[in-house]
Amino acid sequence: MHKQRIVVGLSGGVDSAVTAHLLKQQGHEVIGIFMKNWEDDDDSEFCSSNIDFVDAAAVADVIGIQIEHVNFAADYKDRVFAEFLREYQAGRTPNPDILCNAEIKFKAFLDHAMRLGAEKIATGHYARVRRVAAPSGSMPFGHIDESHATARDSARVRRVAAPSDSIPFGHIDESHATARDSARPFDGHYQLLKGLDPAKDQSYFLHRLNQSQLS
Repeated sequence: MHKQRIVVGLSGGVDSAVTAHLLKQQGHEVIGIFMKNWEDDDDSEFCSSNIDFVDAAAVADVIGIQIEHVNFAADYKDRVFAEFLREYQAGRTPNPDILCNAEIKFKAFLDHAMRLGAEKIATGHYARVRRVAAPSGSMPFGHIDESHATARDSARVRRVAAPSDSIPFGHIDESHATARDSARPFDGHYQLLKGLDPAKDQSYFLHRLNQSQLS
């Protein structure tokens, strides 16, 4: 198996810890990134990012990987929180987690991983992503399961062509992180599928991801 440099979003929780552990066991070079998405905590009653980082660092130490503390608070405020406030002012109740996934965890985090020379990224998300070959002569636009999305959200989902070979990134299923099954350029598109268990399905939290992010 080809050893790859994989950057893992490590929160200190179980899901991302298992992800990093499995990748390390498979022989990959794993680097942990702790994402700080908010500045100074407002109330000491709540868990602070410092406490979360201590947990993440402890996980990294047990697994035997390095971890970097990265501050995305400014990105979160501009890309997620500002939109959150605008939606409230317009009389709508937004879900910041959906926007955070698209703008922070699979954009700002991915960009940072690229600068570290990562071949792939991994998170604690569970995602079923299917590669679908494009029919001859057709454009490889993305398909997104929109059964959980509102009409307004669906209209705002970005669909872009499949990523170019110059950005060989892929979101890694935490249960089995493997290299892409083919080195040749993929000219189709990627589908985000529902979870196998409808009672546990949370694919709607990822419904705003574009083709580059799903690849």
